[in-house]
Amino acid sequence: MRVPDPDVDLTPIRDAYRQSGTVLGACRLLNECGIRAPKGGQWYTSALTRVLDENWPDLLPCEGASGKRITASAILSQLVRCHCGRS
Repeated sequence: MRVPDPDVDLTPIRDAYRQSGTVLGACRLLNECGIRAPKGGQWYTSALTRVLDENWPDLLPCEGASGKRITASAILSQLVRCHCGRS
């Protein structure tokens, strides 16, 4: 289990997600504002989802179509489809 760094202010991350309503939109907002990801680079959906899930798990959807808890790595699963119709 990770312990949050008390010197790092995470409220802009939460606010970006609430303002945009999606993880991808929040990534765009954070990158446009120049707020760096934990490793110092740009924000990507996987990093943002992990930070949100660790600090504010109630913000992210709790259940997928199957009724199971969605993990940070599975939020976008089954949304991408191949042009041939396969998932």
